[in-house]
Amino acid sequence: MRVGIVGASASGIYVAMLTKRLHPDWGVALFDHAPKLAKKLYATGNGHCNLLNASIDPGKYSNPDFVASVIDGRPMEYWLGLLGEFGIPTTRIGDLIYPLTYSAASYVNALAHILQKQGVSIHLGCNVTGYRVSDQIELDTTEGRFTFDRLVIACGGKSQRNLGSDGSLFGVLSDHGYAISPLLPGLCPIKTIEQPKSLDGLRHKALVKLIQKGKTLYEERGEVLFRKDGLSGIAIFNSASSIARRGLDDEYDIAIDLFPDMRATELKEIAERAKKTFGANYLSAIVEKPLADYIARLGGNAIEVMKNLRFHFSALSSFEQSQVTVGGVKLSEISANLESKRENGVFFAGEVLDVDGLCGGFNLGWCLFSAARVAESL
Repeated sequence: MRVGIVGASASGIYVAMLTKRLHPDWGVALFDHAPKLAKKLYATGNGHCNLLNASIDPGKYSNPDFVASVIDGRPMEYWLGLLGEFGIPTTRIGDLIYPLTYSAASYVNALAHILQKQGVSIHLGCNVTGYRVSDQIELDTTEGRFTFDRLVIACGGKSQRNLGSDGSLFGVLSDHGYAISPLLPGLCPIKTIEQPKSLDGLRHKALVKLIQKGKTLYEERGEVLFRKDGLSGIAIFNSASSIARRGLDDEYDIAIDLFPDMRATELKEIAERAKKTFGANYLSAIVEKPLADYIARLGGNAIEVMKNLRFHFSALSSFEQSQVTVGGVKLSEISANLESKRENGVFFAGEVLDVDGLCGGFNLGWCLFSAARVAESL
């Protein structure tokens, strides 16, 4: 059996490793247009490579029922054991699971060593221009034509073109008739109608709520990073994905409670005491001066503003600033084993599918979960 994998991404690498684990005698080849293996992995987890989240929670994903069916009730111990079979030790910090080296670069080096030891053929700097399915599958590349019995599409999404994800293969998939959900940036900063330029670079821990027509769609505590054109931080990233999943046509508000552990009455008492000492500048004793000045310029009741600082959604940031792509090949196009319903022998894994997760190792987790299902189904 000969297996071709388009995309030397995390999902593509995992498919290759797990396939050779099950079938050492099969021929497996990886193709990627990037000149470097797993280029995007180097940037994950701030360079530490957050592999998984200890919470196996399908609810952290779009299309949670489908994700649950792929995970198939397997606990985290199973997935850690799977990596452990390859000699990859891990460590846990809270719910976040990293390589024991705490280094994305060393993790990629380990993956490259495993692939080499398994005899996987790797074609980097090689563009895939198309494929044909008949009795066998012919893959057209800039290195020539290759023939396979199975083809796995693991090319990722459209986020971070500079790291290799440019979405170019979606055009090929569209030509093959696949329905594709609109591609939008996920896990990215949010641009707001308000331009808080004076707050650029300021950070504050808060409770963030994404609101639409008075209804809270998503909320999370975390550090908010103010930008000159909007908001950033993990809670904002997750809110951005929530917006992308729902569509950009509606209006959204981002409500920020700067002191979620404090009731308004408590905050009012603190403010009144601060006024006695600092007078008109009392807000600077409660929040950093740029934020105090911003709140003062808004006018109104400062306590209410600090408990409900409002921003209005304008746009998502670019794909270049996003960590994951929302959208992709619709799940109606594939069977439970991630095989195409249109083309026999064609499978999909990872971010190319219409599945995305929140921050915290969930997206790299999906790469592993989906790759395992594909490897078992080839």
